[in-house]
This record gives sequence, C-alpha cells and structure tokens, in this order.
Amino acid sequence: TPVESYALDLEQDIFASIRTDYNGFDAWINKVRGDSANRECFIITEDGGTYAAVAILKVNELASECPYDLPEPITKISTFKVQEEFGGQRYGELLLKAVLLSHRDHSAGSAYVEVWDRHQRLIDFMKMFGYYDAGKSARGEIVLAKRYQPRDPSMSPLDFHIAYGPPAASDQANVFVIPIIEQWHDQLFPECIPETQQPMLPGLEGTTLPWGNALRKAYLCNSSSRQIQPGDAILFYRSRLQTVSVIGVVEEASRTSSPDEVLNLVGGRTVYGPTDIAQLASHSAQLLVI
Repeated sequence: TPVESYALDLEQDIFASIRTDYNGFDAWINKVRGDSANRECFIITEDGGTYAAVAILKVNELASECPYDLPEPITKISTFKVQEEFGGQRYGELLLKAVLLSHRDHSAGSAYVEVWDRHQRLIDFMKMFGYYDAGKSARGEIVLAKRYQPRDPSMSPLDFHIAYGPPAASDQANVFVIPIIEQWHDQLFPECIPETQQPMLPGLEGTTLPWGNALRKAYLCNSSSRQIQPGDAILFYRSRLQTVSVIGVVEEASRTSSPDEVLNLVGGRTVYGPTDIAQLASHSAQLLVI
C-alpha cells in the first residue's frame, strides 16, 4: 500500500530495528516526513495494521546531491525492510515489485541503495534483479545501483531483462504463448484482478499468497517442449477472456520426474501442493519446471 511519508506510523516495531542500523534516524525521518512531495513510501501490513515491510524512496535526487556517477533522473531507495517474523510470505519480492514499478512510473535513469555488508541476504536478493555493486559509500556501506539508461541491445535476452526490468522486453527473445487456467492466473497474478471482480477462490478477498507476492514464480506442466530457454518471454494466455495480461521471462527451464527436486526448486512459488506435484511428476513426459 502506498502512503504519504508524513502519515508513516513511527511507533511500529519495524522502525526500532532500523534505528539501530542508522545513527541519526529520527532527524532523517523527520526530514523525510517534511518532504512528502518527493518521497514514495510503500508498506505491507498484517492483521491489526502491523507493518510487516516498508520501503521509502527519494524519487528525484539531483546529480549534484548524489555522490555516485549515475544517470538522471535518480531514485534513492532510502529504506527497504521486511520484519523477520514475517518471512516466508515473499514480502520482500512484493515490496520490490512496488519499487520497480515506481522506477518505471518516474522514468528513472538509475536507482541505488546503500546496504551494510552484514545484510548479505538483501544484497544477494537485489542483485538478482539487476542491482550491481557500484562501490562503497562514505560510511562504508555497499552501494547497489541499477541503470536504466543507456540500454545495451547487445546483451543476451536474460541479461537484458535482469538489467532493465521488470518490466522490460528484449527484441532478441523468443516468445511462447502458454494457456493458464483462470483460477491459477488469479492466484499467481493477483494484481491483475480488477477491484470490481471477486477472486476465483472464495475466502481470498483482501489476502495474498506467497506465490502471488513473488516476483519469481514457477510454472509447472507436462509439455514435451524442449524449446524454452533462459531469456525467452512467455505470454500467459487466459482462454476464457481470450487475452494476455502478463508477460514472464524465463530464468530456467528443467525437466524432472522427482517431486522432491521440484519442491526444492519452487517452494512457495507455485500454486501446486506436494500431492499435485507428485501427480504431475509421474507423467510419462516428466514435469517441465519453468
């Protein structure tokens, strides 16, 4: 949920842990709250309004203010935090989805975040989505940057998609159309459900599932195709509506008959449970995991 910076609830527990990381947090957050027009804040709340995750962006940092050589317009990710007790819900990916869409909406030329090296999981996570090591800050933090301009058309399709997306589309990528059942589509891509439409499964109103939150999703089927390669684009075709709402980019495609191998690969990223996966894996064509 987007919120104005002046409306952030600073009594939330999530800010206590941020204070320990950032000496001078209170003075800084007061400055942020007074600069609401140039800030974007996203929060994920649990029952009772508890903040499970928060991101705070400075959406237009001038080159003269930025200590790094990055193309304008520059977005600084000032805060990106998921509370540990809410792990396993893919809230980090849901939060990053909002951040990446903000980069797109503001036509960012680049974006960056400063991270202490003790947060290795966050560093590895951001690098998966095109943020690269751009040196050290004056305080000794690792600087992770993502450049949107200029684009290098000579990159492989997968490298291009990681560097400039999501969303981005390489004109060098092969494109495949994959049909998807409507109820699975709504679970995997809940952002595509119009506010006027109820979810396909009763009881999901206002809730999210790990595979719906995730940016990296898994698609399982018994197709015998061996054509799909990393970097290829997938158009998810909704046959009932005769439309495509989502484009995916293939990171990896593999074939197996081992349910345990599949569960290790795709845990929390697919609509299918262990029983469904075991049934799919028993097929003579084996199980294609995308």
